[in-house]
Amino acid sequence: MIVDKQKNIHIYEKIIPQIKEIIPVLEQAKDMEVGTYTYPWGKAMIQEGKTRHLGEGEFESHKKYIDIQCMLKGEELMEYANINDLIEAVPYNENSDAMFWKGMGSVLNIPAGTLYIAFPEDGHKPCCHQIRQNHYKKMVIKIKIEKD
Repeated sequence: MIVDKQKNIHIYEKIIPQIKEIIPVLEQAKDMEVGTYTYPWGKAMIQEGKTRHLGEGEFESHKKYIDIQCMLKGEELMEYANINDLIEAVPYNENSDAMFWKGMGSVLNIPAGTLYIAFPEDGHKPCCHQIRQNHYKKMVIKIKIEKD
């Protein structure tokens, strides 16, 4: 898991070469409508909504894609844990590229201008709040993982 300012996304080009192509998309994100946009490297989804209580939902992880979640407006809490420290709740579904986990992790505040990168071993529970529900707009970038 990587958490950083969106303005620093270029730093991670060495480990995720597609970031060079993602930067122009991220620069336009605030003006993009809610929806899914397909690119050669994967897809970008603009999401808008209200956070759920941190006690709700489960951790998710993915095998086919790396998630880069970029908070555009508002804020969320995101809970993180390595999947080896969690208990499987819902087995992997290849069609949705998701599996779900139960357990506890570290809670991070993700304000506007922040991004986090979730790799396949990173269980993450996004779009949460603890005390007060928040409105958010974010871009979730899904980068295809190349298999040898």
